[in-house]
Amino acid sequence: EIKAIARAYKQSIILGDETSNPLTVNGLNKQIERAEREGLQRTVDAAGQRLSLKLLDELLSLMKMGADVIVMNTKAYNEYKEILRQVGHSDSALLQMKNLGRPVLGFDGVPIIKNDYIPVERNTITGDITTTIYACILDETEGVTGLYAGDNAGIQYKYLGEAQDKDAARYRFKWYCGFTVMNPYAIGAIKNVKIG
Repeated sequence: EIKAIARAYKQSIILGDETSNPLTVNGLNKQIERAEREGLQRTVDAAGQRLSLKLLDELLSLMKMGADVIVMNTKAYNEYKEILRQVGHSDSALLQMKNLGRPVLGFDGVPIIKNDYIPVERNTITGDITTTIYACILDETEGVTGLYAGDNAGIQYKYLGEAQDKDAARYRFKWYCGFTVMNPYAIGAIKNVKIG
């Protein structure tokens, strides 16, 4: 049950939509849509181009305040590693990040983290696989941040008693938390980028 809560949160960070589910948060997709409705360019449209170092440069150029992380799914991550192998720079892309205890893959000094809830789409005609790659500033005053739930913070559970139809106990788990983007310039994305 606890793992399911964590998976739901990771998915909501990317795809959350308060209009379709009022119990969730607006994820990065909705936050970027909102910023662009207000006239701010927050995406680079790759228009089906294959992932390249140039596209990643364009993404970071869009981030005028800088970026703390690049977020991509595993397929895009593996495509990026293949690019590095082809140019012979795989080791130079590793960053030693404090508190992680091991090197992580990065681009231009920005660490890359994976989130496999970022959708991957296959074009039924061409067979091309495309996705979205995000860049974010992680900051509680100017960036992407979680929201503190006061006395209700953290995962809470309540014992509901024995199940009547089997030899098991029932518990209810709750997690009151939030997620927001404090500044629309703290997020950006490459959309429609080909990774296969």
